[in-house]
Amino acid sequence: MKPITIIAVTIVWMSLMFFGSSIPAISTTEITHLILNILNKLIDLLPDWLRGNSPISAESYSCFNMVIRKIGHFVEFQILAVLLLKLLLSIKNIRHPFIKSGLIAIAFAFLDELYQSTVPDRSPLLLDVVVDTAGVLTVLIMIKLARFVQVGDGS
Repeated sequence: MKPITIIAVTIVWMSLMFFGSSIPAISTTEITHLILNILNKLIDLLPDWLRGNSPISAESYSCFNMVIRKIGHFVEFQILAVLLLKLLLSIKNIRHPFIKSGLIAIAFAFLDELYQSTVPDRSPLLLDVVVDTAGVLTVLIMIKLARFVQVGDGS
């Protein structure tokens, strides 16, 4: 893929992330309710012995709400890190692309949380930056290890 294409895809992804941060908390709660309703419908399709006797309850909603949101943070920043890495690897003479892509993605996580402080009903959370950073580091380490193994196998 050409660097200009990777730049365009990365900018679109970052814009979508900022757009997601622009949604007031009330709307994101509605999205989580939708996800939980879908999960409950999928659970209903399971056989009784596997499903148990209770769907996701209203009492467990806040736990699922947090888990779904944190998984979203983790994955969206993994995608950003991969896009940034791909961009940096496509440019010749860039030193330490893994470190630089990680630092850029983590800086974006801080900026994203700072931006959320300006959105009604939203607030910045250090926990989100920690989860974002974990996503970035996880995917970059996995890619680095996979490349190391490929080189070690003579591939």
